[in-house]
Amino acid sequence: MLAATMLAFAQQPSTGTAGQGLANIKIDVEDSSGTVVKTDTSTVTISVASGPGGFAVGSTTSVAAVKGVATFNNLTLDTAGTYTLTVIDGTLTGATSTNIVVSAAGASQVAFQQVPTTGTAGQAVAPAVTVAVEDAFGNVVTTNTSNVKIALATGPGVLTTGSTTRVAAVNGVATFNNLVLDTAGA
Repeated sequence: MLAATMLAFAQQPSTGTAGQGLANIKIDVEDSSGTVVKTDTSTVTISVASGPGGFAVGSTTSVAAVKGVATFNNLTLDTAGTYTLTVIDGTLTGATSTNIVVSAAGASQVAFQQVPTTGTAGQAVAPAVTVAVEDAFGNVVTTNTSNVKIALATGPGVLTTGSTTRVAAVNGVATFNNLVLDTAGA
């Protein structure tokens, strides 16, 4: 058996969900012929090579190889998007994963994306108010089509009759383009 010279992804997920651990990721410590060096117990470190976020707090990013294989089973990404991961181990040639697509978790909250700061009484507010349906990590749940309802929290007037106050989300975003206030004020 030859000495260890490189790392290789032996197993990795192609998808994941924000806030949930990625399926077991296995990294082989290999010799120059691509054979696993079963006597190797060195420490392999994994990191995000590309993507919109990093590993969540509590993720285990360094693992000792067992019989030449390092297994990462405690890695979590909270931000939805497409990622690649990279692994290193001292002077060994590192490796980069193929794409991993992390989707938003289940809907748990709504958040304003756009709210106009001024308007005219009797006219629809512009630009339109947009509200995103998000998971607990602030990712827009693009598969969500639920009905979102809007109401005034404070102010001197009310939304006029005919204002559209309930809208179905499209790609996780509800757009209120027919909100008319009857009274000037904040």
